[in-house]
Amino acid sequence: MKEYADIKAFIADFQVEIQAILEKIRATIQLAAPEAKEAIKYSIPTFDLITKVVKFRVEESLKKRKKKN
Repeated sequence: MKEYADIKAFIADFQVEIQAILEKIRATIQLAAPEAKEAIKYSIPTFDLITKVVKFRVEESLKKRKKKN
């Protein structure tokens, strides 16, 4: 399981089209719960507000593909 420093790093690991969707999800959560603290737990983006509010996971196949030289 890959470790991420923060949600921004998690999102950056995906294809550009998927990044746009994840950023919209992130912005929606931030708007709905501005006091929630972002974290990565078990390599999953998490928003904590008193208790865990939201976690989201994305299919591994949607991550950026490494180009072969």
